[in-house]
Formats: sequence, C-alpha cells, structure tokens
Amino acid sequence: MPRLLKTQIIGGGGMGTGLADKIGEQGHFVLVQEQNPRVYTSWSNTGCNDLYSYLAGRKLPKSVVFAEPLKKGARYRTAGFDYTIIAVPASQLQSVLERLYISKSGGPIVLLQKGVYCNGQAFRAPHELVLKQHRTSWPRRFNKGDWDPPIMTFTGSAFAKNILDGGPCGMILATSTVNMAHAKRFAGEILDPCGVFWTYLTSELRPVALFNALRTVSSCIAGALAGYMQDNDIESVEAFALQGIERERIMIARNLLGNATFEVFDPLSRVRSVLDADLLMCKSISSRNYDFGYRLGQGASASDALEATGQMGVVECLPNIDAFARIAIARSANWSERYPYLSGICRIINSQATVEEVAKQIMARRPRLA
Repeated sequence: MPRLLKTQIIGGGGMGTGLADKIGEQGHFVLVQEQNPRVYTSWSNTGCNDLYSYLAGRKLPKSVVFAEPLKKGARYRTAGFDYTIIAVPASQLQSVLERLYISKSGGPIVLLQKGVYCNGQAFRAPHELVLKQHRTSWPRRFNKGDWDPPIMTFTGSAFAKNILDGGPCGMILATSTVNMAHAKRFAGEILDPCGVFWTYLTSELRPVALFNALRTVSSCIAGALAGYMQDNDIESVEAFALQGIERERIMIARNLLGNATFEVFDPLSRVRSVLDADLLMCKSISSRNYDFGYRLGQGASASDALEATGQMGVVECLPNIDAFARIAIARSANWSERYPYLSGICRIINSQATVEEVAKQIMARRPRLA
C-alpha cells in the first residue's frame, strides 16, 4: 500500500487549489497556505475555494486543509512535509522566500512559477532565486559546506481548470541532475497516481524556466496582435507576424543560453513539444496573458486591461516583459531594432505608442524568412 504523504502548498489560487484537489483525492494530507483571507473564509465556511468561478462550489477532499493567513513575523516551514509546492506567481516568489524556513528535515521544493528575473545582462531563474535566498539567509551554514535543498520546476500545457477536470495534461518536471532521484520519486508518489498528468523529466532547469517566461510574453504579444486585427482588415500579414513572434522568442533564448545543445531548442524533443503545446493553449482568452494583450490590442490602457482580466491583477507577462527588456537594453544599444515585438509591447504598455503605431511599424518591416 502506498505511503500517505504530507504536502504543503504555498499559494491557494487556481493552480495551487487544483493540485491540492488531485493530491488530496489520493488520501494524502495537504496543507494549503494562502494569504488572501477570503480564501480561508470561503474554505472554512463551505469547504470550497470560491476565488475563481471554476472553483466555486467544488468541494475539496477532507484531507485538504487551508491554514489561516500567516500573521506578521510568522514563517512558512518545510520541516515535517514530504514536499513543499510554491504556487504563487513569480512576482510574489521573493516575498514568500523571505518568510520560508528551509529545513534539512523537510522534503524537496517544487516551483510552479512562469517567470525570470533581471540580473544585469543575464537572467535569474526561480530555482536560482530560491538558492540565493537560502544561501543569503544562512551564510554561515552554507559556507561550512552544508546542503542546498532539492528543487524542481513543474510546468506544462495545462490551466488549473484542466487539472480539476481530470486532464490529461502534458507536463514537464525539471530538476538538476543530482536531484533527479527526487524528481522521479515526486512523479511516482504524487503525480502519476493522480491520473491527470503526462509527465516528462528533464535536467534542463534553466532553459525550461526561460522558455516558460518567454511563453507568457509571446502569448501577450499574440493577443495584442489579434485584438488589433479584430477590427482591421489586415489578416494577410497575421501569419508572418505570428512567425515573427516565434522567431523572436527563439532569438532571445539563443542569445541568453548560447548555442548549447538543449532539448528546448529541438522541435522534436518531448520537452519542446510540451512547451510548444503550452504556447498554443495560451493563444486564446482563456490565458490571462493573451487576454491582457488582446485588450491592449483593442485600445485599452495597461491598467484597464489588467483590471479587466479579472485575475486579481496577476498577469505573469508584465514582470517578464520588463525583465527581458532590461536585459536586452543592458546587452545591446539597438535592442528595439533587434527585438521589435518585445520593444513594441513595452511601448504600448508604457503608453509611449499606440497599438496602431506599433502594428504599422512592424508590418512595414520585410519578414525575415531565414
């Protein structure tokens, strides 16, 4: 008989609740930590999380427990849990890590973030942010040759609703080579029994994080393009523009990762297939990044588009666009010429140009087909 596990999920939004539901169905104890008091009140009164419409009225398994929001000065702790899943947006990861006590007696940390952070001319992936915070918080222990916590990134072509509805969902579980045994155990103990996930393992933590973040940016730009073209009879160039977005995504990735041989650059690899499927899924208004971009394309301001998404202001593409733009500026004086789509969406968001002005400038460029 499989052993019953204790899992902590920090972040009780759609994805955190979806995972809690599926893990709890297997009989495992799940503690969900969410700072929004509305979530705790909803669960304690009804046994449901009514944060989003697709969650409302859905009773969670009895083994799933929502904790009261942490009080000032209190900390999250990994001790006593087989796994700690951090399911907050990338923009909130740092604040969670500042309150997280990572114990050697605790289990691996699983990250769900789709974002990167500017680090001068380079980028920092979410798992690197965890390691930096861990080493900074406990420098004396680390300098004595102590340990780093096992970290994994879990991502793929699935919305929270797809997980709740039973999938199937193509997913990637990325970790370092030295922690691959932990990833296999997590997949075998937690993911596979759920019957929802088709999980592929890879050791390409950093490349997967980069493609994850670029996906949110591409989704936003594609949405802005579709929103603008909705009322303009210029569909003849849309295919070229969409190809241009994809080329620019690969150009940025190549520029930041170099020409090393990674699965993410191989269109026939399973990892790249899942990442591309994720991008295809996010070319509809079901994706908050696409929805946000679509509203920009329709002429809404960034603040109005953000409010209209109805996602509590959580749109991953915004900090990612800012991070990639700052990295590009640091690396190249002519970055706007090199990356016209990234530059264009930055100008629209910052009210430096209208979507029509940006669209016409991009469409005036001869497509680079090679």
